[in-house]
Amino acid sequence: MIAKRSNRCKVLLAAAIIFAASSAGLLNADQANGAPTSKNADKKAPRTGRQKVKRKMLTANQALKLVESRKEVQDFFAQFRRPRQGATAESKPVIDVERDGNIWNVHVYESLPDHTATFNWYSVDRLTGKVTPMIKE
Repeated sequence: MIAKRSNRCKVLLAAAIIFAASSAGLLNADQANGAPTSKNADKKAPRTGRQKVKRKMLTANQALKLVESRKEVQDFFAQFRRPRQGATAESKPVIDVERDGNIWNVHVYESLPDHTATFNWYSVDRLTGKVTPMIKE
């Protein structure tokens, strides 16, 4: 009786380990179902035709740097380094970045005590890095 209970506990423990490993993605479906594995099971056969190349997506910081490097944005920021008419001490330039699918939306604006004044919005493609101003002059 004790031997049967011990074996049952071992089976339940093994099932729990297999379930946890397959849930964590450590086992494929065949391995989780008890199929035999070989040393070469993790090697993939060569693909024919078009192969997908995994590209690195631009980060928010990289998108911000691309927009900051544009001449018109540098000129906008330069206005805040020297005194100008109508400027207050609380007025400061700001850049915000938000993700929208495969693009980064970058908002360049002036922050004032009671409102904000948009300089421009830029769309940055996360795959290509192409920067497009949303407000055309």
